[in-house]
Amino acid sequence: MDAILIDIEETEHGVEIFDQIQRTRFELHFDGAVGPAETDVFEFPAKEAVRLETGRVTVPTSATVWARSDGEHCATTTVDDPEVEIPLESGLLQLNVISAPMKVYLVATGPVSVQTGSSKTVIATEGDGFTLGVRSPHDLPAATVTTTDDPVDFMRAVSTFGSGLQTTSPERSWQTLRGHPPELQLGDELDIPTHLDRPQTDIQIEVPPALESVFAVSTLAYYLGAEVVPASEESTLIVGDSRYRLGAEVPLHREASELLRHLFLMDTIVRTEGIYRIDLHERSELTKEVELDVPELYSLPIAARTNEYLDVDRRVSANCLSGWPVTTTVTPTAENGTLLPYLVDELSLVHPPETKEVVEATPTLEGFLRSDNDAPARQLLSASDVETPRHQWVGRDLPLHASRPTKESFRRRLQRTPKEEAEISITVVCNDDQMLDELSADLYPDPELISFDLSTRTQLTRDELTQVFRGTDDFVHYIGHGREDGVQCSDGWLDLREIAETGVEAFLLNGCQSLRQGEALVEAGAIGGVVSLSDVGNTRASRLGRELSKLLAYGHSLGISLHVLRQVDLAQQFAVVGLDGFSLCQCPDGAPKLLHVRDLSAPVVASMYAYQTELFKLGSVTRPHLDGTDWYLNTGYIDEYEISSEESHDFFTASNFPVIVDGTLRWSQQLFTD
Repeated sequence: MDAILIDIEETEHGVEIFDQIQRTRFELHFDGAVGPAETDVFEFPAKEAVRLETGRVTVPTSATVWARSDGEHCATTTVDDPEVEIPLESGLLQLNVISAPMKVYLVATGPVSVQTGSSKTVIATEGDGFTLGVRSPHDLPAATVTTTDDPVDFMRAVSTFGSGLQTTSPERSWQTLRGHPPELQLGDELDIPTHLDRPQTDIQIEVPPALESVFAVSTLAYYLGAEVVPASEESTLIVGDSRYRLGAEVPLHREASELLRHLFLMDTIVRTEGIYRIDLHERSELTKEVELDVPELYSLPIAARTNEYLDVDRRVSANCLSGWPVTTTVTPTAENGTLLPYLVDELSLVHPPETKEVVEATPTLEGFLRSDNDAPARQLLSASDVETPRHQWVGRDLPLHASRPTKESFRRRLQRTPKEEAEISITVVCNDDQMLDELSADLYPDPELISFDLSTRTQLTRDELTQVFRGTDDFVHYIGHGREDGVQCSDGWLDLREIAETGVEAFLLNGCQSLRQGEALVEAGAIGGVVSLSDVGNTRASRLGRELSKLLAYGHSLGISLHVLRQVDLAQQFAVVGLDGFSLCQCPDGAPKLLHVRDLSAPVVASMYAYQTELFKLGSVTRPHLDGTDWYLNTGYIDEYEISSEESHDFFTASNFPVIVDGTLRWSQQLFTD
């Protein structure tokens, strides 16, 4: 399958790189011929390579380039330093265009100059052209481990998760050096494939032989490459000859989460002495409070390095890490445990369920309801108090502001069918004439890096809507009345549970009480979708539909789109079924962002947030396009900035990103046209 994951195609302007699984593309413009090349010239793995017979390549966006020579980092180019000369005394110059949605490498045989502007980046060489290499970030599990429902067998199965790590150095905090852990399935006896090798880290985690305890430390065990073993007494982290008591002052799952965040942050700081040396904001903040010999820490083996990390006050590191992307609440059953590989792959915090208050869903009455008005109000669990923007829920019921992933939806994302066309197909269906205002002109505006094939249909019959959901669209947006047992059609109600199979990847069911109908679509083959948990008023639902379409077109995931809309009181009773991390489009800014602004008077004081996607997972970095800014981990809150009147126009119009101005959702380019 690897051979068709990613293509390099010649165009009239140069070449286009298209990732058929992730549905992303990246262009390089130049004048010159394209020829075959081998992949062995690259320092890091590349799946496809071509020769570019040109001394000048243009990236049609503001891009950051990291350069290495003789195995050492030698330069970083940014818009702050518009012209950078990179010398080469011997060997090859390896360039990594990190702003791309896939791994893009350029190798030069001579010195290179890089000119970085607000809308393009020019890379020129005095050598004999460039060799281009690319690699998809798409990653698959290497094996399947069979386990019984016995907690000790689960410990042994979870102990194999570290086999997915490609290194035990601090660089494993980069997403591309954390391979997917093996999948889990239930069986009559434990069966671990012989080729799975857990790294020799000299780290163990002792926990009681209970599924809840094993689940709680699963992500920590993966990240440390640790062996999980039964505890003779209390839970303990054993690192070399050192022992650390776990769960003495806070519950085990909370301590495991705190440790994971602490150790991960320390790795991201120490890795700045490694492959890529950048000015990381979190490093400068931590080293103001703690004296660290970062080069020495980088040189240590993982156990010794981890012991040094554990000497650093966790309260200090917690102040330097702005957030974490996702928490998953998992009811501790063996069947639910088979989802652990997918959860730890995104470094999710794993918590057990807590008792929640039952609340009655009361719709906000703006306009008529999108239901038949006869359905009883649904009782829901109150919203959980997790601190992460995404909250996944694996178990019965579904609290407010949580999503419900399934094992099948995770597997569908991993086994996504390659797509040859660089277009995203969307069908919008409106089955009620009173709801046509949702079909505004800016519904699903064309994204900057890929095009939409948008079809709008109205008043579909049951047979016609069935054919839509049996189709292969990337996204279906349904507008109309809904209830638990069906959605409205021109000739009656269609129960989507009657559709046995769908090729639609994701959806919005923008009617009342669409949870059960959305779950049916995920069961039938969809990766994920947005549903309502209760009755919804038409006016608010229309606004949600319009704004959700823009957030998805910009590049936010399903879950983060709802997270943004809840901040403007538009999605309190909407949720994601299936994968809330699913993104419809690649983002022109790399990591999708959100700004909070009190007012627009200059200088604009803005709080910036950056979020993860499948392409920019935890550990990736982002940098605001403002003068004099550092690199940041894209873990949520970035910083507060004063944006001068001279900077405002370029900053707010470079891409069209969401801005919350005094509690109202606006769009950055709109701010300069209203």
